[in-house]
Amino acid sequence: MPAVLFRFPLAAVLGLSEHATLSPDHAVTADRTLPGPALILRTGKVTTLASSGRNNPHSDPVAPVPAEPGPDGDAARPASEHILDLDASIPMTLHGVREPQPLPLSSQLHIAHTMGCAFMEIELTATGPVIGYTMPRPSDAHTTGQRLVNVNNRAFQRFLALLPDHFDVNRWEIPDTGQTVAVLLTDAASGDSFQVAFLDSAEPAAPSVLITIDLSGAVRAVGVYPSQDSAADSADDIAAADESVAMSVALILNDPVAAGAWLPVTGHIVEVVHQPDEDFERAVVLLVDHARLQLAATGPFPDRASAEAFAAQAGRGIGRIVAPLRDAQPPF
Repeated sequence: MPAVLFRFPLAAVLGLSEHATLSPDHAVTADRTLPGPALILRTGKVTTLASSGRNNPHSDPVAPVPAEPGPDGDAARPASEHILDLDASIPMTLHGVREPQPLPLSSQLHIAHTMGCAFMEIELTATGPVIGYTMPRPSDAHTTGQRLVNVNNRAFQRFLALLPDHFDVNRWEIPDTGQTVAVLLTDAASGDSFQVAFLDSAEPAAPSVLITIDLSGAVRAVGVYPSQDSAADSADDIAAADESVAMSVALILNDPVAAGAWLPVTGHIVEVVHQPDEDFERAVVLLVDHARLQLAATGPFPDRASAEAFAAQAGRGIGRIVAPLRDAQPPF
């Protein structure tokens, strides 16, 4: 038979697993009485996943969990019943990557939850159910409430860049986006390994840059700093290290679609600032309000092309200058 895939919210499946595990008795299925905790997949007009538990003294009966809507999940199917033994060790698949060591299904559920997975997927094949765990698809983000690591988080980027220097690295990625959600790190000398899951990230509430202006008016940016104050505090050291810097201003990086905060400056600065004639990659865009004599900044942009694309948009009298961005040197 062709494979059929059903998706269930992992949090709900964990509730079923806990109910089954704590129950002293278990369901009588079509051909036998179950000896221990299990999940029961039933297909038909509606496909559901249920706990095998009966007479649980710690919990009221739990309702079966319906399959998520999707190409397979909400379609009527021939009636069938499949027993998923929670104590049985079976292969574990995370984001399409199979773990080398089979694990009990009950343990898999907790590991997948710890690693930030949002769904349990059950694929019905000719040889039986195959189980996997995934993060939400981008279209599911508003319904699951799942927050992924911000791929632009600089600590996250640096961590991933450093790993290959010290470990053999296997990544788990979301198929739709390619975003890394976990890594398996192996010590090449011993073969020992451990897993790291990326569940969340945090960025400064007011990320800022120091805008430097040379004698010709060319603007460059240094950052990103965790605050406007820390950007301003770096001004003396940056000027001492670069004799071309004539002056500098610390600006909060604003969301490109938000109004943001503006910094008043002298009219001379507004008239002379311009993009330097040099090669660069990462950038910020300096917003220049000629009428009100003020500056703001937005970004950072991962490459020059995306910064220039934003800068080319109509600005309602606001000038937009692409400024090269170089990393700030800690400590901040």
